[in-house]
Amino acid sequence: MVNRILRSLFLLLLSLCVFDNAFGGPITARIDRNPIVIDESVTYQLIINDPSGKEPDFSLLANDFEILAQGSSTNMQIINGTRSRSKQYRLSLMPKRIGKLTIPPIAVGKEHSNAVELIVTTAQPANAMAGNQDFFLEVGATPNKSYVQSQVLLTVRLYVGAPLASGSLSEPEPENTTVHKLGDAHEYTTTRNGRNYRVNERRYALFPQQSGQLVIPPLLFHGQVGRRSTSFFDPFPQAGATKRIRSKELRLEVEPKPAQAPVPWLPTQQLTGNMELNQATGEIRAGEPITLNFILNATGLPANRLPEPELSLDETVRLYPDQANFENTLTDKGMTGVLTQKITLIPSQAGEVTLAPQPILWWNMATNSQEQLTFEPHTLQVLPSLEPVQQPPIVSPVQIAKPISPEKVAKTTLQPFWTRGNGWFWTSMVLACCWLVTLIAWWKRESAQQRNRQQDQTTDTSNTPIHTLAKNLHKACIAGQAEVARKLLNQLLAGQEMGPLQDAVAELNAYLYAGAGDDNQWDGNKLWQAWKKQHPQPGKTSTSTQSDGLLPLYQNGLK
Repeated sequence: MVNRILRSLFLLLLSLCVFDNAFGGPITARIDRNPIVIDESVTYQLIINDPSGKEPDFSLLANDFEILAQGSSTNMQIINGTRSRSKQYRLSLMPKRIGKLTIPPIAVGKEHSNAVELIVTTAQPANAMAGNQDFFLEVGATPNKSYVQSQVLLTVRLYVGAPLASGSLSEPEPENTTVHKLGDAHEYTTTRNGRNYRVNERRYALFPQQSGQLVIPPLLFHGQVGRRSTSFFDPFPQAGATKRIRSKELRLEVEPKPAQAPVPWLPTQQLTGNMELNQATGEIRAGEPITLNFILNATGLPANRLPEPELSLDETVRLYPDQANFENTLTDKGMTGVLTQKITLIPSQAGEVTLAPQPILWWNMATNSQEQLTFEPHTLQVLPSLEPVQQPPIVSPVQIAKPISPEKVAKTTLQPFWTRGNGWFWTSMVLACCWLVTLIAWWKRESAQQRNRQQDQTTDTSNTPIHTLAKNLHKACIAGQAEVARKLLNQLLAGQEMGPLQDAVAELNAYLYAGAGDDNQWDGNKLWQAWKKQHPQPGKTSTSTQSDGLLPLYQNGLK
């Protein structure tokens, strides 16, 4: 009876183990909220109990969702001696379309999670969003109707009514339009429908480069709501949902420049100019330079569109204009182009000089009419020069040079080149000869030093370290100092073949490793004879019958 009960309990436990191994740990999938609004993220959680180490496959989510962020963590618990482990994946998903979406089952090895349904609704209208949403955008442009290449001011306001963990706002990028950001963003607070908002305001200056319809695409704000964790022990801080909001699309009319518009085309709200005379003293004399400073300011027009001023002068005044400087000043009211230029004038003779710049025609955007900028002429009294000199005649740039008659060329006597220059030719020749002599002397000295260095390198090498080592080896062999002889051979034969020394070195090693004492003294005569046979002294006949054709290593011999 007892055996039957024990057998039943064993079969029950075995069936439970088989059931647990057959189905594995459960995989659960869930989302943090449902439904959601389009351009709003949802948090997807995948919990795997008793994970097998295989990673889940989230590739199926790309059909209907955009994965903004992904993270994972592992949790381990021990309850009543039983250990359990789970792994959790958190994904921030942004739906791609409106409607009823299904998050498909996620495969983890051979197991799959449950499917999750999500309902995505449309966003509220723009008029209903203001004052009721956590975030919303307002975009406006002035004027609604402008001319090509004229300034359009764009204002973008982002209203934030909830804690914001992070966020980014795109920049306007209309086609065929030059965009300039006007300074940094301004931040302030306001109230809409009884709710407080923090406002981030940005302004831009747009310059459409072609006529027609100017389309400003919707701006996109991407932000994550800041929210604290619901539990102190929650391993995932609740950062909040990620939201996307878009502004309205703007369409403006851009007209071509009027048929009666002047050339160059200068559409601006205001154009002013000034001409100043930079003269330290009141007296102006012939041959002395005079500096004029021109300044042009255009409201709502880039500086590189401004023309350089032109002066009408007679042939008695030379004109040297400097390169114009173009600079743009950006303020909240738009762009102001500034052109500055310096012009140097040199009158060649005394008399009266009138400085009258040419008028500049421009188009007034405020009155939608053509206007003219004129400069007040300056009349200067030029006094005679204090040091009268003969001024060369001023030739107009368009004047054609007259050919020289053959009679004048025939009467001109050419002098030899060595008789011109008041002795400068011969002075140059003497300096060149001195330089040549110095170069030859320096070359001879360098050659002598090179020969001395070569002689030093070919001197007797009888006192080289190798020669000294060989002499010490001879002494050690005569004295029977086996250990000293081995150390000297290691230095002399570093990287070389032993040759005839092989047998003598073998006997030396056998003597040293045998641990011989003073009763059996080592005889170094055989080693020294073998050394002399391998390194014969010059002038003596070597006992070797073969020659390799190489010169002896020690030409002076060993002593």
